[in-house]
Amino acid sequence: MDDVLVIESKAPIVKKAIPSLKQELLKNRDISAVSGSSFTVGTGSSTTILKVENSEKELVDLFTAHLSVDFDFFDMMGIAVLEGRSFSREITTDKDSAFLVNETLVKEMGWADSPIGKRIKGRVRDGKVIGILRDFHYQSLIAKLTPMVVDLNNNVLNEGLPVTYIKINSKNTQKILEYIEQKWKELIPMYPFEYEFLKDTYAKPYEFPRKLLQIFNLFAFLCVFISCLGLFGLSSFITERRTKEIGIRKVHGASVVNLLINISSNFVKLVFISGIISGVMCYYTISDLGQMWVYHPEINRWGINLVGIGIALAIALVTVSYHAIKAALTDPVKTLRYE
Repeated sequence: MDDVLVIESKAPIVKKAIPSLKQELLKNRDISAVSGSSFTVGTGSSTTILKVENSEKELVDLFTAHLSVDFDFFDMMGIAVLEGRSFSREITTDKDSAFLVNETLVKEMGWADSPIGKRIKGRVRDGKVIGILRDFHYQSLIAKLTPMVVDLNNNVLNEGLPVTYIKINSKNTQKILEYIEQKWKELIPMYPFEYEFLKDTYAKPYEFPRKLLQIFNLFAFLCVFISCLGLFGLSSFITERRTKEIGIRKVHGASVVNLLINISSNFVKLVFISGIISGVMCYYTISDLGQMWVYHPEINRWGINLVGIGIALAIALVTVSYHAIKAALTDPVKTLRYE
Protein backbone atom coordinates (compact mmCIF):
# COMPACT_ATOMS: atom_id res chain seq x y z
CA MET A 1 0.00 0.00 0.00
CA ASP A 2 2.97 2.32 0.45
CA ASP A 3 3.55 2.43 -3.29
CA VAL A 4 -0.06 2.56 -4.53
CA LEU A 5 -1.48 5.92 -5.58
CA VAL A 6 -5.24 6.56 -5.39
CA ILE A 7 -7.10 9.04 -7.62
CA GLU A 8 -10.84 9.49 -7.08
CA SER A 9 -13.22 11.20 -9.47
CA LYS A 10 -16.83 10.57 -10.43
CA ALA A 11 -16.86 13.22 -13.15
CA PRO A 12 -17.86 11.59 -16.49
CA ILE A 13 -15.21 13.49 -18.42
CA VAL A 14 -12.50 12.14 -16.08
CA LYS A 15 -13.78 8.57 -16.22
CA LYS A 16 -13.90 8.82 -20.01
CA ALA A 17 -10.19 9.72 -20.10
CA ILE A 18 -9.05 7.03 -17.63
CA PRO A 19 -8.52 4.24 -20.25
CA SER A 20 -6.26 6.56 -22.29
CA LEU A 21 -4.43 7.67 -19.14
CA LYS A 22 -3.89 4.04 -18.21
CA GLN A 23 -2.29 3.28 -21.58
CA GLU A 24 0.05 6.26 -21.27
CA LEU A 25 1.10 5.45 -17.72
CA LEU A 26 1.89 1.81 -18.44
CA LYS A 27 4.48 2.96 -20.99
CA ASN A 28 6.61 4.07 -18.04
CA ARG A 29 8.74 1.25 -16.64
CA ASP A 30 8.48 2.68 -13.14
CA ILE A 31 4.71 2.10 -13.13
CA SER A 32 3.97 -1.62 -12.78
CA ALA A 33 0.16 -1.60 -12.81
CA VAL A 34 -2.89 0.61 -13.23
CA SER A 35 -6.32 -0.60 -12.19
CA GLY A 36 -9.59 0.69 -10.78
CA SER A 37 -12.63 -0.01 -8.64
CA SER A 38 -16.06 1.44 -7.98
CA PHE A 39 -15.12 2.36 -4.38
CA THR A 40 -11.83 3.00 -2.63
CA VAL A 41 -10.80 -0.07 -0.66
CA GLY A 42 -10.58 0.66 3.03
CA THR A 43 -13.47 3.15 2.95
CA GLY A 44 -16.47 1.01 2.01
CA SER A 45 -18.50 -0.36 -0.88
CA SER A 46 -22.00 -0.23 -2.27
CA THR A 47 -24.59 -2.72 -0.99
CA THR A 48 -27.25 -4.53 -2.92
CA ILE A 49 -29.62 -7.49 -2.79
CA LEU A 50 -28.70 -10.30 -5.16
CA LYS A 51 -30.25 -13.67 -5.80
CA VAL A 52 -27.70 -16.34 -4.95
CA GLU A 53 -27.98 -20.07 -5.51
CA ASN A 54 -28.05 -22.02 -2.26
CA SER A 55 -27.11 -25.65 -1.58
CA GLU A 56 -30.57 -26.77 -2.77
CA LYS A 57 -29.96 -25.04 -6.13
CA GLU A 58 -32.58 -22.39 -5.34
CA LEU A 59 -32.07 -18.65 -5.82
CA VAL A 60 -32.49 -16.81 -2.52
CA ASP A 61 -32.13 -13.12 -1.69
CA LEU A 62 -28.84 -12.13 -0.05
CA PHE A 63 -27.83 -8.66 1.14
CA THR A 64 -24.22 -8.23 0.03
CA ALA A 65 -21.48 -5.68 -0.45
CA HIS A 66 -20.81 -5.06 -4.12
CA LEU A 67 -17.61 -3.96 -5.83
CA SER A 68 -16.79 -3.52 -9.50
CA VAL A 69 -13.13 -3.76 -10.46
CA ASP A 70 -10.84 -3.59 -13.45
CA PHE A 71 -8.32 -6.21 -14.58
CA ASP A 72 -5.23 -6.68 -12.39
CA PHE A 73 -6.98 -5.21 -9.33
CA PHE A 74 -6.41 -8.25 -7.10
CA ASP A 75 -2.82 -8.76 -8.22
CA MET A 76 -2.07 -5.11 -7.47
CA MET A 77 -3.65 -5.31 -4.00
CA GLY A 78 -2.18 -8.70 -3.17
CA ILE A 79 -5.62 -10.25 -2.63
CA ALA A 80 -5.40 -14.01 -3.16
CA VAL A 81 -7.88 -16.10 -5.12
CA LEU A 82 -8.23 -19.21 -2.94
CA GLU A 83 -10.23 -21.29 -5.39
CA GLY A 84 -11.07 -20.97 -9.05
CA ARG A 85 -9.63 -18.05 -11.01
CA SER A 86 -9.68 -14.27 -11.31
CA PHE A 87 -11.02 -12.23 -14.23
CA SER A 88 -9.21 -12.82 -17.51
CA ARG A 89 -8.80 -10.64 -20.61
CA GLU A 90 -8.80 -13.79 -22.76
CA ILE A 91 -12.29 -14.81 -21.64
CA THR A 92 -14.74 -12.28 -23.08
CA THR A 93 -17.71 -13.58 -21.12
CA ASP A 94 -16.11 -12.44 -17.83
CA LYS A 95 -17.43 -8.92 -18.42
CA ASP A 96 -21.02 -10.09 -18.57
CA SER A 97 -21.45 -13.28 -16.57
CA ALA A 98 -18.62 -13.80 -14.05
CA PHE A 99 -18.52 -13.11 -10.32
CA LEU A 100 -15.96 -13.45 -7.56
CA VAL A 101 -17.14 -13.87 -3.97
CA ASN A 102 -15.35 -13.69 -0.63
CA GLU A 103 -14.96 -16.37 2.04
CA THR A 104 -17.63 -14.77 4.21
CA LEU A 105 -20.26 -15.18 1.50
CA VAL A 106 -19.35 -18.86 1.09
CA LYS A 107 -19.82 -19.38 4.84
CA GLU A 108 -23.05 -17.37 4.84
CA MET A 109 -24.54 -19.51 2.07
CA GLY A 110 -23.34 -22.73 3.68
CA TRP A 111 -22.08 -24.13 0.41
CA ALA A 112 -20.96 -27.64 1.28
CA ASP A 113 -19.69 -28.49 -2.20
CA SER A 114 -17.46 -26.33 -4.42
CA PRO A 115 -18.82 -22.79 -4.83
CA ILE A 116 -17.43 -22.58 -8.37
CA GLY A 117 -20.30 -22.46 -10.84
CA LYS A 118 -22.92 -21.29 -8.34
CA ARG A 119 -25.39 -18.92 -9.97
CA ILE A 120 -25.80 -15.27 -9.00
CA LYS A 121 -28.48 -13.02 -10.46
CA GLY A 122 -28.46 -9.23 -10.18
CA ARG A 123 -30.54 -6.44 -11.61
CA VAL A 124 -28.42 -6.11 -14.76
CA ARG A 125 -26.21 -9.19 -14.75
CA ASP A 126 -26.79 -12.91 -14.49
CA GLY A 127 -23.76 -15.16 -14.14
CA LYS A 128 -21.79 -17.71 -12.18
CA VAL A 129 -19.08 -17.76 -9.51
CA ILE A 130 -15.64 -18.26 -11.05
CA GLY A 131 -13.46 -17.74 -7.96
CA ILE A 132 -13.30 -17.38 -4.18
CA LEU A 133 -11.38 -14.41 -2.76
CA ARG A 134 -9.58 -14.39 0.55
CA ASP A 135 -11.47 -12.07 2.92
CA PHE A 136 -10.08 -8.54 2.80
CA HIS A 137 -11.14 -5.41 4.64
CA TYR A 138 -12.86 -3.24 2.06
CA GLN A 139 -14.01 -1.12 5.01
CA SER A 140 -12.17 -0.10 8.17
CA LEU A 141 -11.59 -2.54 11.03
CA ILE A 142 -14.48 -0.91 12.86
CA ALA A 143 -16.86 -2.69 10.47
CA LYS A 144 -17.48 -6.42 10.42
CA LEU A 145 -16.72 -8.36 7.26
CA THR A 146 -19.88 -9.13 5.30
CA PRO A 147 -20.62 -11.20 2.19
CA MET A 148 -19.18 -9.55 -0.91
CA VAL A 149 -19.71 -10.02 -4.63
CA VAL A 150 -17.20 -8.62 -7.12
CA ASP A 151 -17.79 -8.21 -10.84
CA LEU A 152 -15.78 -6.84 -13.72
CA ASN A 153 -16.28 -3.31 -14.98
CA ASN A 154 -18.59 -3.46 -17.99
CA ASN A 155 -19.28 0.18 -18.78
CA VAL A 156 -21.00 0.48 -22.16
CA LEU A 157 -19.61 4.03 -22.51
CA ASN A 158 -16.05 2.70 -22.28
CA GLU A 159 -15.39 4.76 -19.17
CA GLY A 160 -13.00 4.01 -16.36
CA LEU A 161 -14.11 3.38 -12.81
CA PRO A 162 -14.45 6.22 -10.26
CA VAL A 163 -11.29 5.15 -8.40
CA THR A 164 -7.95 4.64 -10.16
CA TYR A 165 -4.95 2.91 -8.56
CA ILE A 166 -1.41 3.40 -9.83
CA LYS A 167 1.32 1.12 -8.50
CA ILE A 168 4.80 2.62 -8.49
CA ASN A 169 7.88 0.38 -8.47
CA SER A 170 10.53 3.08 -8.18
CA LYS A 171 12.19 4.72 -5.18
CA ASN A 172 12.14 8.07 -6.98
CA THR A 173 8.53 8.73 -6.06
CA GLN A 174 8.64 12.48 -6.70
CA LYS A 175 9.82 11.98 -10.27
CA ILE A 176 7.03 9.48 -11.00
CA LEU A 177 4.43 11.79 -9.47
CA GLU A 178 5.59 14.58 -11.75
CA TYR A 179 5.31 12.23 -14.74
CA ILE A 180 1.76 11.16 -13.76
CA GLU A 181 0.74 14.78 -13.25
CA GLN A 182 2.12 15.71 -16.66
CA LYS A 183 0.10 12.97 -18.38
CA TRP A 184 -2.96 13.96 -16.38
CA LYS A 185 -2.72 17.58 -17.53
CA GLU A 186 -2.31 16.45 -21.14
CA LEU A 187 -5.44 14.28 -21.09
CA ILE A 188 -7.61 15.95 -18.44
CA PRO A 189 -6.47 19.61 -18.27
CA MET A 190 -9.78 20.87 -16.95
CA TYR A 191 -9.53 18.93 -13.67
CA PRO A 192 -6.79 19.29 -11.03
CA PHE A 193 -4.51 16.35 -10.32
CA GLU A 194 -5.40 15.26 -6.78
CA TYR A 195 -4.19 12.05 -5.21
CA GLU A 196 -3.26 10.29 -2.00
CA PHE A 197 -1.43 7.10 -1.13
CA LEU A 198 -3.52 4.06 -0.27
CA LYS A 199 -1.79 3.72 3.11
CA ASP A 200 -3.13 7.19 4.03
CA THR A 201 -6.62 6.22 2.86
CA TYR A 202 -6.56 3.18 5.15
CA ALA A 203 -5.29 5.32 8.04
CA LYS A 204 -8.12 7.89 7.88
CA PRO A 205 -10.70 5.97 9.98
CA TYR A 206 -8.16 5.69 12.79
CA GLU A 207 -7.18 9.36 12.99
CA PHE A 208 -9.83 10.19 15.60
CA PRO A 209 -8.97 7.25 17.94
CA ARG A 210 -5.28 8.12 17.56
CA LYS A 211 -5.89 11.76 18.50
CA LEU A 212 -8.14 10.65 21.35
CA LEU A 213 -5.36 8.41 22.64
CA GLN A 214 -2.89 11.31 22.49
CA ILE A 215 -5.28 13.46 24.55
CA PHE A 216 -5.73 10.65 27.10
CA ASN A 217 -1.96 10.26 27.36
CA LEU A 218 -1.52 13.98 27.92
CA PHE A 219 -4.14 14.12 30.67
CA ALA A 220 -2.76 10.94 32.25
CA PHE A 221 0.70 12.52 32.37
CA LEU A 222 -0.72 15.73 33.91
CA CYS A 223 -2.65 13.71 36.51
CA VAL A 224 0.44 11.71 37.49
CA PHE A 225 2.60 14.84 37.60
CA ILE A 226 0.14 16.77 39.79
CA SER A 227 -0.30 13.72 42.04
CA CYS A 228 3.47 13.46 42.46
CA LEU A 229 3.66 17.13 43.43
CA GLY A 230 0.95 16.51 46.03
CA LEU A 231 2.73 13.43 47.37
CA PHE A 232 6.03 15.29 47.48
CA GLY A 233 4.52 18.13 49.49
CA LEU A 234 2.56 15.83 51.78
CA SER A 235 5.61 13.65 52.49
CA SER A 236 7.62 16.78 53.28
CA PHE A 237 4.95 17.97 55.72
CA ILE A 238 4.54 14.60 57.47
CA THR A 239 8.30 14.00 57.69
CA GLU A 240 8.75 17.41 59.26
CA ARG A 241 6.00 16.67 61.79
CA ARG A 242 7.66 13.36 62.72
CA THR A 243 11.23 14.69 62.98
CA LYS A 244 11.62 13.99 66.70
CA GLU A 245 9.89 10.59 66.37
CA ILE A 246 12.40 9.63 63.68
CA GLY A 247 15.28 10.70 65.92
CA ILE A 248 13.99 8.67 68.88
CA ARG A 249 13.48 5.59 66.68
CA LYS A 250 17.00 5.95 65.34
CA VAL A 251 18.48 6.26 68.86
CA HIS A 252 16.69 3.02 69.77
CA GLY A 253 18.37 1.21 66.90
CA ALA A 254 16.01 1.64 63.95
CA SER A 255 17.83 1.28 60.61
CA VAL A 256 17.41 3.54 57.61
CA VAL A 257 15.39 0.83 55.86
CA ASN A 258 13.07 0.43 58.85
CA LEU A 259 12.53 4.18 59.03
CA LEU A 260 11.88 4.35 55.29
CA ILE A 261 9.29 1.56 55.51
CA ASN A 262 7.65 3.20 58.54
CA ILE A 263 7.33 6.58 56.83
CA SER A 264 6.30 5.26 53.40
CA SER A 265 3.86 2.52 54.48
CA ASN A 266 0.86 4.84 54.88
CA PHE A 267 1.42 6.35 51.45
CA VAL A 268 1.80 2.92 49.86
CA LYS A 269 -1.44 1.70 51.44
CA LEU A 270 -3.39 4.68 50.09
CA VAL A 271 -1.88 4.36 46.63
CA PHE A 272 -2.60 0.62 46.59
CA ILE A 273 -6.26 1.16 47.58
CA SER A 274 -6.70 3.87 44.96
CA GLY A 275 -5.02 1.57 42.42
CA ILE A 276 -7.52 -1.20 43.14
CA ILE A 277 -10.47 1.19 42.72
CA SER A 278 -9.13 2.69 39.50
CA GLY A 279 -8.17 -0.80 38.25
CA VAL A 280 -11.77 -2.02 38.51
CA MET A 281 -12.98 1.08 36.67
CA CYS A 282 -10.34 0.65 33.95
CA TYR A 283 -11.23 -3.03 33.56
CA TYR A 284 -14.78 -2.21 32.48
CA THR A 285 -13.74 0.89 30.53
CA ILE A 286 -11.28 -1.12 28.43
CA SER A 287 -14.03 -3.68 27.85
CA ASP A 288 -16.44 -1.00 26.59
CA LEU A 289 -13.84 0.62 24.34
CA GLY A 290 -13.00 -2.76 22.85
CA GLN A 291 -16.59 -3.13 21.66
CA MET A 292 -15.98 -0.21 19.26
CA TRP A 293 -13.73 -2.46 17.19
CA VAL A 294 -15.01 -5.64 15.63
CA TYR A 295 -11.44 -6.89 15.18
CA HIS A 296 -9.11 -6.23 18.08
CA PRO A 297 -6.37 -8.15 19.90
CA GLU A 298 -7.22 -9.96 23.10
CA ILE A 299 -6.09 -7.87 26.04
CA ASN A 300 -5.16 -9.22 29.47
CA ARG A 301 -7.05 -6.50 31.30
CA TRP A 302 -6.19 -7.69 34.81
CA GLY A 303 -2.55 -7.97 33.83
CA ILE A 304 -2.53 -4.38 32.53
CA ASN A 305 -4.18 -3.16 35.73
CA LEU A 306 -1.65 -4.96 37.93
CA VAL A 307 1.21 -3.45 35.95
CA GLY A 308 -0.43 -0.03 36.31
CA ILE A 309 -0.76 -0.44 40.08
CA GLY A 310 2.87 -1.54 40.27
CA ILE A 311 4.02 1.54 38.33
CA ALA A 312 1.88 3.80 40.55
CA LEU A 313 3.43 2.30 43.69
CA ALA A 314 6.93 2.71 42.28
CA ILE A 315 6.27 6.38 41.43
CA ALA A 316 4.83 6.97 44.89
CA LEU A 317 7.84 5.37 46.58
CA VAL A 318 10.30 7.39 44.52
CA THR A 319 8.38 10.58 45.30
CA VAL A 320 8.15 9.93 49.04
CA SER A 321 11.60 8.40 49.49
CA TYR A 322 13.51 11.67 49.11
CA HIS A 323 12.20 13.18 52.32
CA ALA A 324 12.07 9.84 54.14
CA ILE A 325 15.72 8.99 53.40
CA LYS A 326 16.82 12.55 54.17
CA ALA A 327 15.14 12.37 57.58
CA ALA A 328 16.45 8.87 58.29
CA LEU A 329 20.05 9.88 57.54
CA THR A 330 19.94 13.02 59.67
CA ASP A 331 21.97 12.96 62.92
CA PRO A 332 19.51 12.03 65.73
CA VAL A 333 21.12 14.69 67.96
CA LYS A 334 19.91 17.39 65.55
CA THR A 335 16.44 15.84 65.18
CA LEU A 336 15.94 15.62 68.96
CA ARG A 337 16.78 19.32 69.28
CA TYR A 338 14.26 20.13 66.52
CA GLU A 339 11.49 22.47 67.60
